[in-house]
Amino acid sequence: MFNSFYTSVAAGLVAKLPKCLIKFGRNFVLNYYSSKGVVSDFFGISIVSENKIFKYLKNVSSSKSTGLDGIPARFVKDSASIIANPLSHIINILVYYSSSC
Repeated sequence: MFNSFYTSVAAGLVAKLPKCLIKFGRNFVLNYYSSKGVVSDFFGISIVSENKIFKYLKNVSSSKSTGLDGIPARFVKDSASIIANPLSHIINILVYYSSSC
């Protein structure tokens, strides 16, 4: 009895909702974003400087837990002056190759 009640609650609540008059299809979404000035199919990556990467790395919160790579945030922050140059180089290579495709 307990199980059947909780497995049917959602269906009962949905049945009580008023019918939606607005269709949220592709055209609705495109019109909404174009009214906000968002251009369809636009994505860009720009060249980044070593100084900007250094600034972002120094602003990493040391109290954050490690990610999937297992590298502690404190290590990233402490090594910012060393890894900023190679990171900016890698990012700028990706920018170059993504813009030439």
